[in-house]
Amino acid sequence: MCNLYGYVKCYDTLKQEYVLVPVEVELEIYLKQSHWKEDMQNRRYSKRTTVYDYLVPKQEEIENEKNNLINDIIRQYEIECLKEEIDKLDEKYKKIIRLVYYKELTLTAAAKELGISTSYMSRLVKKVNQILKKALEEHKIDE
Repeated sequence: MCNLYGYVKCYDTLKQEYVLVPVEVELEIYLKQSHWKEDMQNRRYSKRTTVYDYLVPKQEEIENEKNNLINDIIRQYEIECLKEEIDKLDEKYKKIIRLVYYKELTLTAAAKELGISTSYMSRLVKKVNQILKKALEEHKIDE
């Protein structure tokens, strides 16, 4: 069954009271009603009236969705800031980023391709990381 969260407020005419029914159950009942209309009089779900305009989601699920959305927005913002800062870098640093992070070469292989020593390559990567980290901190969103 699908993963819908929340409850629907329904009036159960057998119990003579309103009850909270999970959305999945109510959808299943609705599908059964439309599939077996001819013998609907004998089934319990035919005695229930649904008030569809009143959904009651779980509070913790709302908070989780809200936090996930906020985290996704912040992540997208950080990615855009990184792209802007990478565009501002010297061509030498851009080439290092392409080799180490996009092509996923080891420092030794990247250094060999650039014709420099591994230790110098390590210092350059560290410097690029520091520059980008500083730039991200400048763009940091205050919460």
